Formats: sequence, C-alpha cells, structure tokens
Amino acid sequence: MFYNLLRAFIYPFLFVFLIFKPKKLAFVLKRFFQDFSCLKKGEKYIWIHCSSVGEINLSDSLIKKIESTYKENLLITVFTDTGFEIAKNKYSNNSRIDILRFPLDDIFIIKRILRLINVSYLILVETEIWPNLINMVSKKGKVILVNGRISNKSYPRYKKLTWLLKPLFKNISKFCMQSDIDQERIISLGAKKEDVFTTGNLKFDISFE
Repeated sequence: MFYNLLRAFIYPFLFVFLIFKPKKLAFVLKRFFQDFSCLKKGEKYIWIHCSSVGEINLSDSLIKKIESTYKENLLITVFTDTGFEIAKNKYSNNSRIDILRFPLDDIFIIKRILRLINVSYLILVETEIWPNLINMVSKKGKVILVNGRISNKSYPRYKKLTWLLKPLFKNISKFCMQSDIDQERIISLGAKKEDVFTTGNLKFDISFE
C-alpha cells in the first residue's frame, strides 16, 4: 500500500528531525511505546477513537449508551495528550473502559492491539480518517463514523485525496454526519449514498447495525 510505503520512507527523516524537537519527540515516543497490559486479552471490545478534549467530552453520552446497551469492553484511544488525560480522569475507575494514546496509525502497533483483543466495532468520532486503523479493524468488525463533519477549509484538501478515500470508505459501514452539507460532501468523496445519514450534531441515538 502506497500509504505505508510513504510512512516507511518518512520515518527515518522524521526521527532525525524530532531529535531537535524534544516535546514533539516525547509526543511520538509516548504513542509508539505504550503499556498494553490494561487490555483484557482475548475479550471483545468496542473501540472508540477521538481526537482531543472536545471529542472526548461530546462522546460522553455515546459512551454511556454503549456501556448500557452492549456487553463488550470499551477501548478509547485519543490523539492529544490533554484529551488522553481528560479521558483518564473520566473513566479510569471504570473496569470496562481502557484508554490508550492513539498510536499514530502505525500498522505494527495496530496489529498488536488487534492480536490482543477482539474488536466488534470501531467508532470514529467526527472525521478521524486513519487508513491503517480503518482497513485493519474492518476485517474484524464494523467501522462507523459518528458526528461526521467536513469543514469548508478541509473539503478542498479531501477532494485532492479522493483516490485514497474512495476505496477506504468502502470499509466504513455507516457515516452519521452532522448536516446535509456534510452528507453531500462525504458522498462526493466516495462514500456510498446508502451508507450515509444526516443525524445532526451531537446526536448519538443511532443504531450500529
């Protein structure tokens, strides 16, 4: 896959660059070298991926709904450090919820996670499009995007990547978008019309089936 070949090419240059950026290097290393002992080996999980504090906070009702409706454990991954800390503060005392830093779409780390646990659903909050995560989890369970949005600023950039997004979107079972405009845009980028729904902002009263 071109995406992973490009990542492999960039990695050596990235780490050389990061040597001179201690904070950014620490950010990357914390995601590449994590303790996965919190995961319950062999058990079923619903994986929820959020970007930052905002997505963690707005997902609270979704997480509560999933916890009350499904028997699976929950894995929450977060991109930012502040989002990770908020998630830990919210859910660290809940034995059914495990929290990790998102491993920057690294194919080997995602493989490792998927060898440890059985993922029945991956829920992407807002427009968190990570090719390795989506492709690999879709072979195990369903991938659903909730509260999806595509801003005026990001839409032209996404249009240039339609060649990458169209085959990727085939692995997403359902797109729950914030508005009709977001719905139209995601379809124009390659999502199947029958898989896309306008559910409104912060509306998590949806079926995963």
